[in-house]
Amino acid sequence: MQQHQRSKVCRLKFAGVLLSHLYDRGVLISLEIDSILAGPPYSNLSTGQTIPVVSTFPPPCPGASISWVLGSPYLTYPFAIHAPTSRMKPGYALLDICSLESRIHTRSNHCAGSAINHPSLSPCTSCQGTAILVRAVEEHARKPPTNLDRMSLSHEQLGKRLENMEKKKAKESLKVRIE
Repeated sequence: MQQHQRSKVCRLKFAGVLLSHLYDRGVLISLEIDSILAGPPYSNLSTGQTIPVVSTFPPPCPGASISWVLGSPYLTYPFAIHAPTSRMKPGYALLDICSLESRIHTRSNHCAGSAINHPSLSPCTSCQGTAILVRAVEEHARKPPTNLDRMSLSHEQLGKRLENMEKKKAKESLKVRIE
């Protein structure tokens, strides 16, 4: 057994499995693997020999892509709800925004970490469930901003709140001038 483990074939197979593991975990990229294999002891391989690369780990969960129906997320999404000090906890992380398609990309706080249905790279069930959480945030973003916590408002809601305050101020200053 020791003689087998010290053999060149066994070491090459182990190196292939190890490099595959590091690549799947994002530690190495394919160019780095090529440069590792170009150096000793792998550089002595004949052209017919290959190192089998076996992927034993499922790909990481891609998260969920969800439509945002209130228009541009940059204006209508309440980003401050993701602050650690926010009272409103959405239950997911906002990963990316596609303003052209009005979509947001989310990952659940309880993400399984790996995709399901490996060939299609579907998000895990926890990330798929963020659609319901996003709908709750949409409902909050639809509400008039008057009685809502300012730390949970979107840019659009903050603008409306400011307009309302300016109108109220102008109305109060007219009352003072008249009296």
